Amino acid sequence: MLDANAEDRDACLAAKREAKKSVAIAKSKCYKELYDALNTSEGEKLLSQLAKARPVLPIVPAELSEAIKKLKRNKATGPDDIPADVWKLMGESGAT
Repeated sequence: MLDANAEDRDACLAAKREAKKSVAIAKSKCYKELYDALNTSEGEKLLSQLAKARPVLPIVPAELSEAIKKLKRNKATGPDDIPADVWKLMGESGAT
């Protein structure tokens, strides 16, 4: 009885490995085709259209205030080169 269970388990693991390999190969092929298509002038136009079509919601002052509250002091600055301490010192006026 134990031998049959061990054989079944081994067969199941082998099938699982084979399935993972097949999925990885198919996924790799699809991504290669996608990137090849996007690296053409038509693909660049499509990406540009997609970026423009996406709605961009304005930042609400309440969201900004909440984000400023979550900033940790004495950390590296972001792309704006303004330290978190400055944002916190500005308080509500910094969010508007």
